[in-house]
Amino acid sequence: MLDDLRTPADLRTLDIDQPERLAHQIREFLVGSVCRTGGHLGSNLGVVELTLALHRVFEQAVTSAAGPAMGGFHPVVSLYAAFANRAFDQVLLDVGLHGLPVTFVLDRAGITGPDGPSHHGVWDIAMLGIVPGMRVAAPRDPATLLEELDEAVATESGPTALRFPKATAGPELAAVERWQGVDVLRRSRGQEVLLVGAGPLAGAALEAAGLLAAEGTECTVVDPRWLLPANPVLTTLACSHQVVVTVEDGVRDGGFGRRLAAEVAEAGARPRMRTLGVPSSYVVHGACSDLLARFGLDAEGVAAAVRDLRPPVPAGEPEAPPATRADSSVRAFAGTLR
Repeated sequence: MLDDLRTPADLRTLDIDQPERLAHQIREFLVGSVCRTGGHLGSNLGVVELTLALHRVFEQAVTSAAGPAMGGFHPVVSLYAAFANRAFDQVLLDVGLHGLPVTFVLDRAGITGPDGPSHHGVWDIAMLGIVPGMRVAAPRDPATLLEELDEAVATESGPTALRFPKATAGPELAAVERWQGVDVLRRSRGQEVLLVGAGPLAGAALEAAGLLAAEGTECTVVDPRWLLPANPVLTTLACSHQVVVTVEDGVRDGGFGRRLAAEVAEAGARPRMRTLGVPSSYVVHGACSDLLARFGLDAEGVAAAVRDLRPPVPAGEPEAPPATRADSSVRAFAGTLR
């Protein structure tokens, strides 16, 4: 039936029972295409077909994954990050409510450039963050993508998600060391500035650290690897620094940075902290690099945030460390930076 349709006008010729059969055919076509291409829909997929199949495909794919998960399997559901929004109810109640081991691989997460407002995958972190038991990883390069995917499918305690951008894979960003799940990409000898780069924006944080080092400001740069739930080690590390800047390619409201800031505040620490991310608005078309720069998510934007948070200290007045109720444990942990 699908092969016989050429224009939207052809839909008017269908009998009353045929649209359901047509939607089933489209569902099979889409699921087959997604399985082969890792989330990229065929370029010939039109608006009419997508409208017919949308709820049947993306919602049923998640619900269908819940069945095998209950039977002892670990399904992997591959979707555009923006399209996962349409299946939120199924993620929350068909998968999350039952604590099922389903892994969501979210392609085109973050700013997608010329794809426009409907395809920017900027809501996934905030959305998935309210699903109890959900773990969300953000690989920074191809090597960590493979590593974190292995970790995700090995997780049997509940759902996991892996988000990565629409972009050409960049060079590997090797970690200096790993602290209980947090990758350290650059070390400083003090506890002055901490840059937390989520996923591919770890590269921007590293580049910003280089710019600031040339000005005499040393930074520690870390990649959380798993954004949600918040890693207690990352919270402790943030509590030990005077300035903390988080960088993510998702909306700030409800995002990773705001959650970390809440954890730091609950611990009683008061570093000067800024969360960089996408504003809660519909992002227009544009080159990825231009859009990231507009939101301060490039190296210069990150460096500017640090400069803004770190005013010059008058001569002879050393800057006081942040106060925290967990002072002794923080000092013990931060001592590893020296």
